[in-house]
Amino acid sequence: MRLPSDALKIIDTLNGAGHAAYVVGGCVRDSLLGKEPKDYDIASAAPPAEVKRLFRRTADTGIAHGTVTVLLGGGAYEVTTFRVDGKYSDNRRPDSVTFTGDLTEDLRRRDFTVNAMAFHPREGFIDLFGGRADIEARLIRGVGDPSERFSEDGLRMLRAARFAAALGFEIEPDTLRAIYEKAPLLTGISGERVTEEFLKIIGSENPENLRTLADTRLLFYYNARLHDYLAENLDKIISGLRRAPGLPAFFAFADEPEGLLKALTLSNREVKDTLGVLRGLRREIPEDERAARFLMSEMGAELFWRWLDFRERFGGAACEKAREYARAAEQAPITRKDLAVTGLDITALGARGKQVGTVLTALLNEVLADPEKNNRRKLLEIANLLLQSDVIRDTMY
Repeated sequence: MRLPSDALKIIDTLNGAGHAAYVVGGCVRDSLLGKEPKDYDIASAAPPAEVKRLFRRTADTGIAHGTVTVLLGGGAYEVTTFRVDGKYSDNRRPDSVTFTGDLTEDLRRRDFTVNAMAFHPREGFIDLFGGRADIEARLIRGVGDPSERFSEDGLRMLRAARFAAALGFEIEPDTLRAIYEKAPLLTGISGERVTEEFLKIIGSENPENLRTLADTRLLFYYNARLHDYLAENLDKIISGLRRAPGLPAFFAFADEPEGLLKALTLSNREVKDTLGVLRGLRREIPEDERAARFLMSEMGAELFWRWLDFRERFGGAACEKAREYARAAEQAPITRKDLAVTGLDITALGARGKQVGTVLTALLNEVLADPEKNNRRKLLEIANLLLQSDVIRDTMY
């Protein structure tokens, strides 16, 4: 396993001060899988105060649990003191942590064997719980007694499904049985954390692991309606997610997706955009630049591209020509802000109140139909004519 020079420098600095230090967790797992790690977390016998003393630039990102972020070069590296977790009263976080000098105890508290390995540039891999064998067997297995691991943190059950989905692994039988047994613990997990794991599962390349959620009734203990929808449409949902991972494919088979979307802890923007993509399933693919301009103007460019991509992947629509039209449409005015006149210009012509917006919308429609009309003189002429018409003159304030 090759470590970045800054990670090596941190380990060497800690070792030089008499403290054991290793890279741990996901970076070790990903390296054994032949993947480039996204980040490198370091575990050390050094207490937080010592880490801060040894490095000039640090941030207290999780000091209560022993984590200090070391800022070195252009990167940020979390350095966490070896620890033993206390009792988990809320089935989510330890009530207390005790720092230790023992790497074995630190690895023993972790969730799955594939995440409970360490590496040192001179000592090599430290694998005390069979993580390498489970990687070779493509298994997600709890460290020690999986029931205990899930009792400590109920979110780990969703994480098991998420890691299986992300890696294309199976969940080891005893670990799966523990999920069935401990599924009710999900009731006490925050919506934000459940949603975070759920989105990773439906965005993975292996959505088949939704069967774990359906079979174990995990989602039932979070939201019964969401579980029922998944269970009733499981095969269709998995098929849809294979084509187009993400929220629209998951909810594409719902009669009333808005209520189900709101069962998750999503931003209002994400709910709105997902509904926009789903409603777009009934729209026609643009067959010329004019149609592309009008549709892009109505939906907004960002949502339009998301919708077109979804139509192509999920619905199998032929969209290459539509993409050409859309790329051309983006070069033309598609919003009121793109017009060669402003609301102040329309007000100067005598428009008042709602008349201003009504005229600007009418002008935009003219320009969407013919982009050549988007010049100040021409638009002011059209605006004058509109303000003299009965429709605009009778617009209420």
